[in-house]
Amino acid sequence: MKQLLKTHKSFLLFLLYIPVPLVYFLSQFFLQNHHIIHVAWDDSIPFLPVFIIPYCIWYLYVPMLMLWVYLKGQKDFPWLMITFFAGVYACLGIVLLFPSTITIRPEATGGGFFTAWCHWIFSMDHPVNVFPSMHCFEALAIHLLTFTFGPMKEKTTYRIVSAITVVLICLSTVFVKQHSVIDGIVAVVFAYMVVGISYAIRKRRSEHDNQTL
Repeated sequence: MKQLLKTHKSFLLFLLYIPVPLVYFLSQFFLQNHHIIHVAWDDSIPFLPVFIIPYCIWYLYVPMLMLWVYLKGQKDFPWLMITFFAGVYACLGIVLLFPSTITIRPEATGGGFFTAWCHWIFSMDHPVNVFPSMHCFEALAIHLLTFTFGPMKEKTTYRIVSAITVVLICLSTVFVKQHSVIDGIVAVVFAYMVVGISYAIRKRRSEHDNQTL
């Protein structure tokens, strides 16, 4: 067992994911005095239940992409995970310090498979702690870490498919009325900031190490 853990010790970084959904969903019940997040665009965006598909794809997209990088044996994996979770925990900190909510979510009643699917998701995911959008941050951050600055940047086809997936996930958060537009915009900006700063630090350290050789 010790030898196995030593060989695959970077796999333990996946454990950083465990507290995130626990804290996020439990916070729905103990946080109070939520600030309403709303901009004019929110009222003009229609409710499109079919976008529940990319909204739920997110639950697979993020962990599967991390697992793919790990299985490829990439040396960038620890950096990818540490950067990703630094941003995730920062978002979680904002959620806890600045409780938020939206008032634009419909009842999702009536016929239709996708409407029923939305209703099911709504019943489990309350419209609170929406700022910034964890959906948008995690999807974009893992894409940037993998395909823009990370080990798979030369894989053009995968990068394009991943980019389209991220766009659909971000759009889904507003089309199924789980988030305000501002939640997504802030999350996207924050993802670029976190990944960009981490990459700049990593690049500077690499250049310094090369100079000292």
